[in-house]
Amino acid sequence: MKATKPLLALFAAVAFAGPVVAQDLPAATADGLARRNVPGLDVAFIRPGADLSEYDRIRFGPVSVSFRRNFERDAAPGPNKRISETDLQGIRERLGTLLQEEVSRQLAAAGYDITTAVGHDVLQLDLSVNDLTMAFPPQRQGPDEVMAFSTGEMLLEAEMSDSVSGEMLARVYDLAEGRVTHQMHRIQRGENEREAREIAVAWAKTLHEKIDAARKMGPIE
Repeated sequence: MKATKPLLALFAAVAFAGPVVAQDLPAATADGLARRNVPGLDVAFIRPGADLSEYDRIRFGPVSVSFRRNFERDAAPGPNKRISETDLQGIRERLGTLLQEEVSRQLAAAGYDITTAVGHDVLQLDLSVNDLTMAFPPQRQGPDEVMAFSTGEMLLEAEMSDSVSGEMLARVYDLAEGRVTHQMHRIQRGENEREAREIAVAWAKTLHEKIDAARKMGPIE
């Protein structure tokens, strides 16, 4: 079960505002996950009793990428313009591929077997990018640079489930931002992709560390 749009907006607010807003998050989700404080993650929901030590292999689903509302209009170069659906789809595909490559590379290097099979020792890992916005979206036509405080931001989501039964075990979120400055700075073509890769590498490392820690814990109370 994916988070609803209001919940996604609230998760993003938590990442910016911290513990005060976090109190407004639900204590549990409709599919039986309980909110837990996990250091290094902005928001985490985990199924009580979930045991990740049972899983030695990882299976990825397709990466979902969605944009902030009106992104195609607000980020377009000039009034009365919109970013084309072709360019939007290109962003979805490149970012989705980049994210899965980095997470897969990190987990494989740590000794996990990456598989396309379903099995009782296979953890299903579904990655999503939500609420994506960027100051200078890659497109076929437009200026060579823009001025902005940040290249953009995205809300990263990872769902972990049993590959056989489909039972959801955990759902975690992190808000990731590009380089932020106190004054507007030039953002040139290619900068988004470089920073997106840095974000993907950092997210991959975080997921690896949290999965490893959870496997060592055994059943989570």
